[in-house]
Amino acid sequence: MGTTFARIPSNMEQSRVDSESRPPISAEAAVATPPAGTPNAARRRLMLGAGAILPSVYTLSSGAQTAVASTLACFNTSGTAPTRFVDTQDKWFRSQVYDGTNSGRASHCVSTPQNVCTNGAGGAPAGSVWVKNDGTRFVAGPGNQVNNVTSQPKSYGLVYVDRQGTINTLDPNGNTSLSYASIACYNSILGSRISTLG
Repeated sequence: MGTTFARIPSNMEQSRVDSESRPPISAEAAVATPPAGTPNAARRRLMLGAGAILPSVYTLSSGAQTAVASTLACFNTSGTAPTRFVDTQDKWFRSQVYDGTNSGRASHCVSTPQNVCTNGAGGAPAGSVWVKNDGTRFVAGPGNQVNNVTSQPKSYGLVYVDRQGTINTLDPNGNTSLSYASIACYNSILGSRISTLG
C-alpha cells in the first residue's frame, strides 16, 4: 500500500491557472450596466489592467512656487509711497529708529545698526546717516549736527527690500531695485527663498 501525495501548485502556477480559467473581457461586457447595487467585475478588471500598464506620476504645486508668484504680485515698485517715518507700526515693513533734530527740523537715523546713531549724550556721532521729514538725506558731522537724539529708537522707518529678501535697509540711497513692502509681502518674500540647508 503506497501513499500517494497530491502536488500543490505554486503561486505562479495558481495565478496562471486562475487567469486561464477566466473568460476574456469583451468591450460590450465592460460597458454593460449591471443591475443597480451590484459591482461590475468585468469593468473593474478592465480598469485595473489599464492602470497597471499605464504608469502615472502626480505632482502637487510647491509652496515655494506659490510664494514666488505672490512675491512678484506684492512687491511695490510704483505707486504712492507710504509715509517714510511714523509714530506707530502699521501694515508696512518697518524698523524702529532713533529721532533727533537738525537745524530745528525733525530727523531720523537710517544707519544700520541703530546703535551707531547716538553718542549717549543726546547727540549723533559723526558718520551716522540721517533723513529729515522732507526726505533730505545727510551724514552727521561738524557741519551737520544732530541734537536731541532720543535715548532709544522711537519712530518707525520704512525698510526697503529687494525681490529676493537678501537686502533690507532703512537707507536705499537711490537704489531703484529696492522697494518698500507690506509686512505680509515681506513674509512672502522670505517664504519664497530656497534654503541651502539639507
